[in-house]
Amino acid sequence: MSDQRLLTIPTFTIMLEHHTIMRDVIRDMDEAGEPYVHEAKFITQLHRYMQGLSRDKQKQLRTAFSIENLLAAHILVDKDEFGGESRLIFDRSVIGVFRLFDRSLFQDLTDVALKTQLGSLRLLLEQVESDSLLFSDADLDYKELMDELFHRLSELLNSIRLNLIKMQTINQELSDASELAAKAGNPQVFALLQRESIGKISHLLSRHILPTRQFLDEKSRLKDGPNLFECLQKLRRQFDLHQDHQREMAMLRYEISFNSFHTQISKVSHSVDQFLARSKKRLQQFNAIEAAFGELSEALDATQHNLKRSLIDGEFARNNGAFMGLMQQARPKVLRISRSEAYLNNVVSDIEARVADQSLLKQTSLCGNDELQR
Repeated sequence: MSDQRLLTIPTFTIMLEHHTIMRDVIRDMDEAGEPYVHEAKFITQLHRYMQGLSRDKQKQLRTAFSIENLLAAHILVDKDEFGGESRLIFDRSVIGVFRLFDRSLFQDLTDVALKTQLGSLRLLLEQVESDSLLFSDADLDYKELMDELFHRLSELLNSIRLNLIKMQTINQELSDASELAAKAGNPQVFALLQRESIGKISHLLSRHILPTRQFLDEKSRLKDGPNLFECLQKLRRQFDLHQDHQREMAMLRYEISFNSFHTQISKVSHSVDQFLARSKKRLQQFNAIEAAFGELSEALDATQHNLKRSLIDGEFARNNGAFMGLMQQARPKVLRISRSEAYLNNVVSDIEARVADQSLLKQTSLCGNDELQR
């Protein structure tokens, strides 16, 4: 790595120009579920990206992405040693900027994250409801509290909006997963892909979609305190009581926005539920067919290794519920249409009519060409 140093703006400009590097770094962090990246992995990705670039570009990237330069530019907030490995911790705001380049990098909201944000909002509500505030922007304590309140609400609104955008693309992902499984020629590969798809979607539903939907449900009742909408309504009443109508209307707008998000995420949840139901049904059918085929193969092997038995034992059909009542059904009648004289005459007549039509079309085309030549 280079010993040269760059200022924060030139460093960040180079990082934005080559944002693919940070995209891969963030993706690795998310997949590992860690707030840091291992230095060795970071350097490996940087070298992989630099392959094929000119010497000047490689030198520029080595300088900008050197650990010392990133620390000096305050893009890295820390570098520590843990378990014999060096870990790099990027500033959260820097990571947030690069997440905007790729929708798939929008960070999923978890139940813990939502409860943390709701807890912060409740603390701010308690301060607003206390008698220590003057409800005047001339009071610095009140102004700072309002700035923090609206910052929290804006941040929460944006986080849910970004997550909703990511979730709304899930229908295409589900369609792609189904198509990939359907194209698998090997039945075992089909079953494996179906199980993986069900596992991923179930995790997304239980850890992200359902907690967000419950968080945005104004009818939900929480044991530990008011829900999101109850907090907003209490804040609105406080602003109305103190004739702060601008902030009162702002709280109403937040209520409307969060409520519209609940409607949208409910649609996503319904789509995922339907996909899981269909996938589980297909997998159950596949497993049932596989199990029946295995039993049938064993019964067939018994006839091939036992000279005294030429037919499959009827016990297989009796034990398998799929064959119940089959013997009582009437056999389908054989329809020998191809041997019927009338059927053959109709076929010949149809062929002759088609040939006559084709001849007529050719004659019409020739006449048209003659007219044009004249």
